[in-house]
Amino acid sequence: MSEKKSFHISVLLSMTTGRLYCDMDDLYALTRHMTSKAEIDTFQLADQAETVRKAVNEQMPWLKEIKPLGFSENSGSEERVAAINEWVSALETKYGAYHDVAPMKNPSVKSSEESLLSVKSRQREKKAKSRKTTLDRVRGIKGPKLGK
Repeated sequence: MSEKKSFHISVLLSMTTGRLYCDMDDLYALTRHMTSKAEIDTFQLADQAETVRKAVNEQMPWLKEIKPLGFSENSGSEERVAAINEWVSALETKYGAYHDVAPMKNPSVKSSEESLLSVKSRQREKKAKSRKTTLDRVRGIKGPKLGK
């Protein structure tokens, strides 16, 4: 899979900003294309996101200039969808709707098992950090002094 493939700007922005502006299937398609893998499992998508993000940014450095669209906490889902559509439309006008992306030259794609182990390892690290923080808080609590 050495030839370029065209992807919509919303897919590229979803990958580079970490916010979802397209269908998940399109993110899978971009990741499969970039890594030259026929199938990508959910664990692999999460595991490959940073690698693919860097590769897309290398090919299209102008994407780094685009800041993710923010929302107020009070905005409803219909309001958000309308804002996303308007924002993407403005970006299509400025940068073009579709862009050719070349696959990575030497992708280091982990197997499903390696990706799952990597995810589980990150979860264990997060739990351990959370436990340490809780213990530190508990140790810092001063109880009532008993006796003299």
